[in-house]
Amino acid sequence: MMQRRTAVLCTAWYAVGASALSSSPWFDLAPPSAPERVSTLAEARPPHRKIATIKQKGDDGFAVSVDGRAELRFQRVEATWAASLGAALWPSSLALAGLVDKFVEGRSVLELGSGLGLGGAAAAQAGAKRVVCTDMDDELVEMLSSTGDAYQLDWCDEDTFLGEKFDCVIGADVAYEASVVPDLVRATLAHVADDGVALIVGERKRPAMRALLEALPADLTRALDYDMERVVLAEPPPPPENFGIAVLAYAPSRAALDGLLGRLEAEASSS
Repeated sequence: MMQRRTAVLCTAWYAVGASALSSSPWFDLAPPSAPERVSTLAEARPPHRKIATIKQKGDDGFAVSVDGRAELRFQRVEATWAASLGAALWPSSLALAGLVDKFVEGRSVLELGSGLGLGGAAAAQAGAKRVVCTDMDDELVEMLSSTGDAYQLDWCDEDTFLGEKFDCVIGADVAYEASVVPDLVRATLAHVADDGVALIVGERKRPAMRALLEALPADLTRALDYDMERVVLAEPPPPPENFGIAVLAYAPSRAALDGLLGRLEAEASSS
């Protein structure tokens, strides 16, 4: 299966300053626990060009690296995070981390539904001039605030909207059920600059991703399909895990949308 992914790895790692991590009770710089999971993200359709390789070590304590850059390390605090679905690294978060370096350099970035903030972290490493993370969970926002700008944003409550526009709005696994789609669309459109772009990533199997595609302006939205394979490095190795990843690209202008798609295509072609 790996033979068809022939492209050179495209680099996209995130490094967190040791001073920021050491001052936060949410992070632990100790070596992460085993196992090590290696994820590859490639186009679902031929010629299966390589997009990214992500290594995730451990489950409760984990380190995430995209194509070999310095590790972002987390240690779960179970008493605090047990009830939060955002306190996990979902496959879509890994996929988003492998894609943001294609279009965020020198731009302002807002991440919706940040959870652990992997997408925003990858954007910062990729050269974004400003990254703002948001989540509805106040405990996750507190954690995210320890290493950067973070705010509590409830898509259902416009009073929590930030009142500013961003060059890039990103999100992973934010369309998890169809009922959230109208509010997600409103929050996305409210924060994208007129010449900005939005990239929402989710597993293809979720009906809400189809609902989101249908809810966004049809002439300014494109859907891209990717395959993601996650391999656990262990002896004996278990079977690989496979995920279908849907990427929805939106922009308020056709020129901005074409530019985003062009950058994604150019990176894929050269990889």
